[in-house]
Amino acid sequence: MASSSSVQNLSRIPISPMDTISAIRFHEEVGNPHFAVMSWDCKGYLYRADDGSLLQKFPSNFPLTDCAWMDSTRLCATSLDARITIIDTRTNQAVAQADRAHESTIRRVVKLDSTTIITGGWDKKVKMWDTRTMKNVATGNVNAKVFCMDVTHADRSSPKLVVGGSDKHIHIFDYGNGITKLEERESALKYQLRSIACMPDGQGFVQGSVEGRASWDYFAEDMQKGKFAFKCHREPGANGMEQIHPVHDIAFHPIHHTFATVGGDGTLCMWDGTCKKRIWKTSKFDDEITSLSFSADGRYLAMAVGSHEANGPKEVWIKFLQDSEVMQRGSQKTR
Repeated sequence: MASSSSVQNLSRIPISPMDTISAIRFHEEVGNPHFAVMSWDCKGYLYRADDGSLLQKFPSNFPLTDCAWMDSTRLCATSLDARITIIDTRTNQAVAQADRAHESTIRRVVKLDSTTIITGGWDKKVKMWDTRTMKNVATGNVNAKVFCMDVTHADRSSPKLVVGGSDKHIHIFDYGNGITKLEERESALKYQLRSIACMPDGQGFVQGSVEGRASWDYFAEDMQKGKFAFKCHREPGANGMEQIHPVHDIAFHPIHHTFATVGGDGTLCMWDGTCKKRIWKTSKFDDEITSLSFSADGRYLAMAVGSHEANGPKEVWIKFLQDSEVMQRGSQKTR
């Protein structure tokens, strides 16, 4: 199932969702092995990574699109009907919700702090919410459907929301006092955006597209010479033609600041962006990998296998990580 550098400590969760997984999110507390899974089977799932056990199932009337941990026990989930639901994971009960929070599907949700989230929707808007009252406290116009979204946390003086839109543009907002548009730039990638993740140091972001390509980008004008794009999630096809797959998700390791991509080719790749090297990749899984997440202590990686197009089982896989697998490589040759 996986190549030599990643075959160790890889295991499949025995009980998995019945339909495609839209999001996997580890708890943000260091040492907490819990992670949430949102699925198109109209259920959310809570697991433990250390023993693979299923702790809870959260029912929904519509497919679930994303989630974010608010604190040690509360999980924010979004659904296809544009509803935001806050779930108490101890009681498996919804403790707050906002119906029709957007005029169309909510695609992404990100946490700012224990009482504040930002949602991004196909109604071409990003909205900030106070989850204590479930009131919309600020709105920003993207002028394109929100396909992917992330926020920086490192620089509190200049917090940024980064949105990848259906217009193939990157929309950058300041969320320190409401939502204020700072910049709109054309993506470094030619084709439709699929995924985005902000660098842990807050200096930039990595974006991925449907065309098997990703790019390493910076915010500051004086750092633009350091940006670069690279091919990934491609494989030899029939008649010598290259088969190109989308980059479904991107996540940074919380300790070593390397990053992983997963794609439609059914592989996970680990990268060191500072020296432009791939560290390792898994061999092909039986279907596309749609989402991934690292635990807060960097010990575990969870990934979702299974797409809408395939009729096979949907799977959740857990990998226990060694430091040697995720450390930056510097000038060391890794390809």
